[in-house]
Amino acid sequence: MLRILGFSVLLLMIGSVSFAAEPVIVKDAFGEQSLGLHLEFLEDTDGTLSVEDIHTPEVMGRFTPVHDETPNYGFTQSVYWFSFSLQNPETRSLQQFLEIGYPHLDDIDIYLFPQVSEQTHYHLGDKLAFSKRLIEHRNFVVPITLQGSEILSVLVRVRTSSSM
Repeated sequence: MLRILGFSVLLLMIGSVSFAAEPVIVKDAFGEQSLGLHLEFLEDTDGTLSVEDIHTPEVMGRFTPVHDETPNYGFTQSVYWFSFSLQNPETRSLQQFLEIGYPHLDDIDIYLFPQVSEQTHYHLGDKLAFSKRLIEHRNFVVPITLQGSEILSVLVRVRTSSSM
């Protein structure tokens, strides 16, 4: 499950890169909202796709909308890719945090694609020491900055030996 955390508000939530689903509108006083129905996913059964592969039209066309507020794929050897976009309708930048609210995932890569700057990549997972986390939290949390009037595209890659 992905979440966005405002400065003091917990938001439940599972660049030039754009994904098919409508972006989630993020405001300064953003209340709780599930991202499950805003996600699209791709099952990478052999785990060989790279972030560069994902951006090809033939692979992007294989993403499927998630139809559950809390996606569940059970035990699987597959890698799962999730995509969504966040939109800041304000003219000023907003600081948020993205939280993956399931701490048993082994290997997580989060790619942020802002419209006006370089891609950001975070590598997380329960195989990494807690002390190596960017933000000390029981779940996986990364900062997100949304520039004024920006749509931020997000890709999340998950591989795990536990249930997903």
